[in-house]
Amino acid sequence: DGSSLSVYALAEPNTVHIFWLLPQYVLMTVGEILFSITSLEFAYSQAPPSMKSIMQSMFYLTTAVGNLITLLVVEIVSILGLEQWIEFFMFSGLLFLCTIGLFCLTIRYQYVYYTEGPDADSEKTAVD
Repeated sequence: DGSSLSVYALAEPNTVHIFWLLPQYVLMTVGEILFSITSLEFAYSQAPPSMKSIMQSMFYLTTAVGNLITLLVVEIVSILGLEQWIEFFMFSGLLFLCTIGLFCLTIRYQYVYYTEGPDADSEKTAVD
């Protein structure tokens, strides 16, 4: 017959066990759950009653835009042929800029109590 089978290795076999990724995934999942619940509760409690669903949809829209930014950064890094550590520092820089922007917004933010009823002022004075 004379046919033979050749096997070529394109990459070295993985020497790190897959369970080393488990703590990272658990930590990321817990962080995402805590962040999502807090953000949605804040958006719901601070929105006027007629805007609650719009605020929640804006939260999900910003999540989608964040995913698009991630896609763009990864694609730009891969097109330019940059190393992965540069990609990580790009994400760190974006996170730092977003943190500064959020800090600037929170300095002037005034908390609004939409969840209190119309008798909120009389209850506060009755207790005080």
